[in-house]
Amino acid sequence: MHANSTTAQTSLASTSIRVALALPGGGESSYRGTRFDWSGVVSSLEFQGHTWFGRWFERMDPSIHDFTYDSSGIIAGPCTAVTGPVEEFTAALGYQDAAVGGTFVKIGVGVLRKPSDAKYDSFHLYGATWSSFSSRSTIRRRDSAMNTPKRFDSPNASPCSSWNIG
Repeated sequence: MHANSTTAQTSLASTSIRVALALPGGGESSYRGTRFDWSGVVSSLEFQGHTWFGRWFERMDPSIHDFTYDSSGIIAGPCTAVTGPVEEFTAALGYQDAAVGGTFVKIGVGVLRKPSDAKYDSFHLYGATWSSFSSRSTIRRRDSAMNTPKRFDSPNASPCSSWNIG
């Protein structure tokens, strides 16, 4: 499959493994959907010289609900256009209680807006009113480890996602 050259990413490596991670929150991040945690997108994995996976779709189309095929190959919707093992926190915190136009929290993504009274759908691209990741966030990295801090409304909350392959 084609690599996305505009994706903001970093690599972590040890003597036998190399992991490419898409960086969360940047304008050029590959994954901007509201289904999966933005901090855990693994773009590719190489172990002892063998590439185990990479990008599986040809392009992303916002009109696609999940994914489909055409003559160019696989087309993914915005909430499916992601690579590697990723985390989906299935709880949409506060969705049921939110009024139409109100907000709810999707862990790993941010504060999202409820567009209608329809049941929560993880494949729907919800409008984000605030992201867990900010351009002010500092991603701390060394050769084989990285922390991606998430920002929350509470000044006391500062959880982060950590990757360590060394």
